[in-house]
Parts: sequence; C-alpha cells; structure tokens
Amino acid sequence: AQKESTMGSSNISNIQNTSDKTLIVASTGGSAAGSELLATEGSAASTVGIGKNTISHVSVIELDGLSTVLADEVAVKPYLTPTPIVKAKPSAYVSPLSERSLWEFSIKAYPNFTFRKFKVDEDKLNLLHRDFIDQVEVAESGGFTFNIGLEVSRKVADATYINSGIEYISYKTDANFDFTNFRTAIIDENTQTISSYRLKADPEQIVINDVNSYNYINIPLSIAYRPWASKHVRLNIETGISYMRFLSAKGNSIDYKTLEIIDLANRDYRKSMGSVSFRVGATYYISSQFNLGFEPTFMYFTNTIYTEEYPFEIIPYSVGLNLKLQVKLN
Repeated sequence: AQKESTMGSSNISNIQNTSDKTLIVASTGGSAAGSELLATEGSAASTVGIGKNTISHVSVIELDGLSTVLADEVAVKPYLTPTPIVKAKPSAYVSPLSERSLWEFSIKAYPNFTFRKFKVDEDKLNLLHRDFIDQVEVAESGGFTFNIGLEVSRKVADATYINSGIEYISYKTDANFDFTNFRTAIIDENTQTISSYRLKADPEQIVINDVNSYNYINIPLSIAYRPWASKHVRLNIETGISYMRFLSAKGNSIDYKTLEIIDLANRDYRKSMGSVSFRVGATYYISSQFNLGFEPTFMYFTNTIYTEEYPFEIIPYSVGLNLKLQVKLN
C-alpha cells in the first residue's frame, strides 16, 4: 500500500508495509532528501522531524486499516552525493619507444667537422720564423673526424637526464703546405731567439699533403632535456663539460723556427685538457633500441693542445651538425 502524509514543511512518502516492518521514504528540501528508512511498527507520536541523518517522531499514518508506524531517532541511509569530476592536468607525451629503466646504456658513433683557433703569443714573436705564421694560417684547415664511445644516462626527472661515459675522439686538420723556404733563421744559442735571417743559396720547396690527427680519451658529463615530439621523434637540448686525456698525434707539419718538415709525434702536448659543449637537435627512433640523431653542436677546448713552451697556441673547436648513430644495450 502507498500513501503520502504532509506535516508542516516535511513530506513522508512511499510507505510500504510488510508483515512486521514498514519502509518509509522521507523527503524534504534539506540535506536528508531522498533518505530511506526501515522502521518497525509501534505506537503513535505527535510530531514529524527530519534531521540530516535521522528521522524522529513520525506521526501515526493510517494505511487503509494496516498497522501504524513509529520512527524514533532511527538512523537513515542518505543517498550518495555525486562526486564532482576534476580534470587532471595534461602530462607530457611519452612515446611507447621510450626507455623502461631509469638507467640507459648505449654505444654511439658520430662524425664531426673540426676547426682550430691559431693564436700567437705577442711576447714570443722572436721565437717564430717570420714565414711560419702565414704558412700555417693558409695551409691548415678544419678536418673531418669520426668518434665512438659508450654513453651512460640516468633519468633524474621527467625528460631530464644526467649523461656520462667514455669516448675516443679526434681533432683533425687538413695540412696542405706548398711554399718555398728561401731564408734561414739565425738563432741565438743563449736565448734561442731568432736574431736575423740569411738567404739560402738553394731555396727549398716545402710540400705537405696530409691529414693531421690529435687523439684523446674523453670523459663527458652533461645534463640533457629530452621531451618527445611524436612517437618516433625526440628533441634534445644538452650542455656539459668533459675531461680529455691526450693519447697521440699523427701527421706532419713545419717547425716554427726552421720551417723544416717535422713529425707531429715529436712535439710536446698537454696531457690533460677540458672542454665545454652545447648541442640542440632531434633524434629519430627507428625502434626502442636503435636511433639516429641530428644535432647542431658546439664544442670548445679550454686550452691549447701544446705545452706552455711553445710561442703559439692551437685551440680546437667544432661547430657543425653531428650525425649520431646510437645503439642501446639495455
């Protein structure tokens, strides 16, 4: 049986009677709207009150001869209020080809084009043959190199990595000397400075066509930001420093006092050097283990490759597009 009774501002509706219990669905404009109550049969009360979570003092309701109902401070079960949906902040896109571990080990090989800064110590000009500076500046130019190494990367934040490893790198120059040595420098035996010149009776033609290389073990340390642009393309912005240990020099050049042809292996080199680098570019992931990088890169040696006894400085640097081939080991 169903019947509705209205008392004051509260409504009690949908009363369903069973053999010993009566279900009351009470509704008001308050917070208990739509509450459900299972009440036992009992004696009458005089007033109706509907609280937030209880119904108290329900008046007698005649249900066509059926039993009366009393609800006295009986707890009700409120319907759940829908939880508002809060939109999550969009996160950066991560390709399915991304690494699965915080650590990443890879072999990389990259060609590079190198240059050098040639600088003369003004206080030591009397140690240099007058023709040496002109010939070196004209005959030596940048060269093509190929480097290989092992890289270790550690993910420290979203798309942020700390990189290190070990590399075998080379700085190369093309040496193309072709000139006539027509005068001999007169060297003071005490000071080793050039005091004057004497014309040669038989001028000597100096010809060198060689690729000079200076080889180092490089230990880099850099920080990189690598967000994904798409499933296969990942950007890379990286800057760092490195420690370089001199290994060997190969090739030929001219002596700075006599202009005679010399073997570069006979010169004295700094055993330890440093460098700074900056690169920005993109990497194309063919698969999760194999990728190709295209990175405009700047790398600058922090000092001359020769020891301090030399009256000139050769400071290598590279500016160009690194084409990097990388194979991941994990």
